[in-house]
Amino acid sequence: MLKHEVEEAKREGLIGTIIQQGACKCCGQLMKIETIIDWDEDRCHELATEKCDCEDAKEYTRKKYWHENANKKISLLFENKKEPVNQEAVGLMRNTVDLLIDNKLESISIDLGQGVKAKLCKNYKGKIKVERTNTVKMTEEA
Repeated sequence: MLKHEVEEAKREGLIGTIIQQGACKCCGQLMKIETIIDWDEDRCHELATEKCDCEDAKEYTRKKYWHENANKKISLLFENKKEPVNQEAVGLMRNTVDLLIDNKLESISIDLGQGVKAKLCKNYKGKIKVERTNTVKMTEEA
């Protein structure tokens, strides 16, 4: 989220901030916002949308937050160098996030082979749950 980038820049003091003007993408309301110095107009409008109080902007920001968090969880669970997972399958999971957020799917399970399974689903609060299951099967005959 852009508002977190600005807060982090201010906290660390490594990147300067400036007051600019942005317009909410949903209702068009103009507002003065504190941004990172080199931000273009599109990023200013995006931040204004994140900060706007109109209902459409709140819904947009909520979905954006869920989307970003779900993608972070997918990266954390499936882009591990020790146990590589097919990147096309990871791409499929990332595409599925939008379908879950928009209520076009309730859940999806993917068998990635080698005992690895992925499950993505939406909880009752609307957040996306990302689950990885590793199954190890051992058999011996005597």
